[in-house]
Amino acid sequence: MAACTFQSGFRVLPLGSLDVVVGMDWLAAYSPMQVHWQEQWIAIPYQGLITVLQGLQTSQPQQLLLHIDSVDRPDASVPDQSTLPPAIQSLLDG
Repeated sequence: MAACTFQSGFRVLPLGSLDVVVGMDWLAAYSPMQVHWQEQWIAIPYQGLITVLQGLQTSQPQQLLLHIDSVDRPDASVPDQSTLPPAIQSLLDG
C-alpha cells in the first residue's frame, strides 16, 4: 500500500471490486490509528513515523459494505449454535 510494505496472512476470497479486506490482526498491529472515513484516509504508526494511507477518491457515489463473519480456523472449535439468542438464530435460519 503506497510506499509501505506489509506482511500478513491472507485468505483468497471472491470479493468482486474489493482488493483486500484487512482483519483485526492487521488493525491491532498498527494501532492506535486515526481514520477519516469520508476523506478515505488512515494514519498508522509505521517504521517509527505516522504514515497516512490514502484511499482512491472517485466522483462516483460511495457505498459502504460492512460484513462481519466468522472464519473457521483449523485450531478453533465450532461454537455451539444452540446457545445463540433466539433473535439471532431466527436471522440465521431466515
